[in-house]
Amino acid sequence: MKNRILKFVDHLLHPVDLSAPDQVIKEATRLLEQDGNFYQALELLKPVALAGNPLAQTITGGIFRELKTLPNHNAEALRWFEQAAALGFPLGELNLGIMHMDGLGCAKNPELAAHWFRLAAQKGHPLAQYELANLIIGGALEQATLEEAIYLLELAIQQSFTPAMNELAKLYEHKTASEAHQKKALELRQTAAALGDLASRLCLGERLYVQSEDTPNQNDYIKLLEESANYGYVPALFRLGTIYHSGLGVTPDRQKAASYWLIAAEQGHEESRMHLKEMQHSDQSPEPRTMENVIPHVPRIG
Repeated sequence: MKNRILKFVDHLLHPVDLSAPDQVIKEATRLLEQDGNFYQALELLKPVALAGNPLAQTITGGIFRELKTLPNHNAEALRWFEQAAALGFPLGELNLGIMHMDGLGCAKNPELAAHWFRLAAQKGHPLAQYELANLIIGGALEQATLEEAIYLLELAIQQSFTPAMNELAKLYEHKTASEAHQKKALELRQTAAALGDLASRLCLGERLYVQSEDTPNQNDYIKLLEESANYGYVPALFRLGTIYHSGLGVTPDRQKAASYWLIAAEQGHEESRMHLKEMQHSDQSPEPRTMENVIPHVPRIG
């Protein structure tokens, strides 16, 4: 309640200048992001969109696409995206391409989607570059080549767009046995993971886990499992918990075991959760047991 009152007072002290499109768009964006108020944001944006502002038109189209309770909401979204795209606005072109690709408010048309993606891609929009590359890789465009798709992905990668890194890595991993390409794929995954990309982190974790299975040396095996766990790979977390709990080739360490199981359990791993529960019940200390008692100051991995 206090926050709402403060917001209300702030609006009284700093009213939106409805004659300034930038201020209107900024306020509408705030309403969408902070309050989830689609209808009030739409009310603010429509006059600016009708006046021909392509950003307002694109956001208006996006709101209609999300408001699935409205009749013909996709057709209305399509209309606004078309207006923004007609002005050469890359975000409008991108979204118009998505509408034609997914068949929202129109029939599915990958060729027309590619047309709009290509226009936005030429203006440097990384998502458009990525979507166009995916259409090519998926075989939706007869005249396009894999080389063009790779070029587009590389353009997006130059802007640190992690989905493009993942897609190019996947291409190199599965389309070729070249050692150079395999090395490049690994570098792309590592870069994306360092930028916080979950898909790459899990892919690297799985790769390290598989490597550990083929490693006879115990120390190397544990090291690979720990690296895999650092990427948040659940099977590695669970396996390490089991190893440290039972002392299989290592000094038993209940706290370490619990820390690995806890992280896996937080990601929905039921067996880890059950092991933690059993660990609590098996502790015979007279001190009242809580998760904090059993696992004090658990370090987070990954």
